[in-house]
Amino acid sequence: MDGDWLRDMGLFVAVGQERSFGRAAAALGMPSSTLSRRIAALEKELGLRLLNRSTRRVELTEEGATYLARAERIVEEARMAYEDLRDRKTKPRGHLRISIPLRLAEAVAVHWFAEFARLYPDLTFEFDTAQTRLEMIADHFDAALVFGALPDSQLNVRRVTSGVTLSLFAAPSYLAGREPPAHPRDLAQHDCVRLTQLGDSWSLTNGREQVTINITGRFTCDNGSLILPLAVDGMGIVLLFDPLGDAEVTNGRLARVLPGWHPVETYLSIITPSRLMPAKTRVLIDFLTAKLRTVTSGPGGTIAPDPAVTRGARAAPDIKPPP
Repeated sequence: MDGDWLRDMGLFVAVGQERSFGRAAAALGMPSSTLSRRIAALEKELGLRLLNRSTRRVELTEEGATYLARAERIVEEARMAYEDLRDRKTKPRGHLRISIPLRLAEAVAVHWFAEFARLYPDLTFEFDTAQTRLEMIADHFDAALVFGALPDSQLNVRRVTSGVTLSLFAAPSYLAGREPPAHPRDLAQHDCVRLTQLGDSWSLTNGREQVTINITGRFTCDNGSLILPLAVDGMGIVLLFDPLGDAEVTNGRLARVLPGWHPVETYLSIITPSRLMPAKTRVLIDFLTAKLRTVTSGPGGTIAPDPAVTRGARAAPDIKPPP
């Protein structure tokens, strides 16, 4: 293997993506003849034909398609490593696309991002609050904040907090005429609005006792933004991030249920498509980690750091907050 194989891999990716030597050469700023010669040298080195050439078009062979699928990821990570090191000398710039639960954004995160934007004036932002599914690579997200567990994933998932305080709430209209639960076991007799990520059972503790109870109800949601309006409309008992629930208690639309009982473990994770992040994403993760170390989540607890990583996801390097 000669010393040009990695460079030639990048050239092949350009041709494979464009399906044209001419367009790839123009994008790379090099003569088509030089590009063709380098790809031919790569095929000779591998002992395989990667491209079928004709006067009108270029097509991938079966081996070429396999090689392209793997080479694209390698070339992209190499490019990001180069840009990350280069950008450390300057202020991060570019566009950040961020997925975040709507209610978290409304409660605290909008203020965080406003502060972050003032620190980095060369960044622009796009927020997606739907979170009906998380396809980070296909949908071109740079980062996502997600409550609860995730399925096994090849994404990079860092559980940055534990002790995120959630509590039980229900509308006065739901509680009217019903015996309010005096113990978590009583939840089995009530409608509960469930969040898919938290499953069909809730494990609750008051600091002295821990109880796991199977819950039922007419509504199950894969989007946390639906939980609050369903609770306000009297559809059942819900688990809510404390600042959200307490705001509704203040305006009379919700009441606390089983005060003093909270989930045994809830957490907020920051997800990125890869452990290798460009400078714009790295400074965002640093900033959010610092915020999540200090923000108070309302009565009953403070969001505190947790270096653990969700099961099935790759561990992120330790991220330290900015001084």
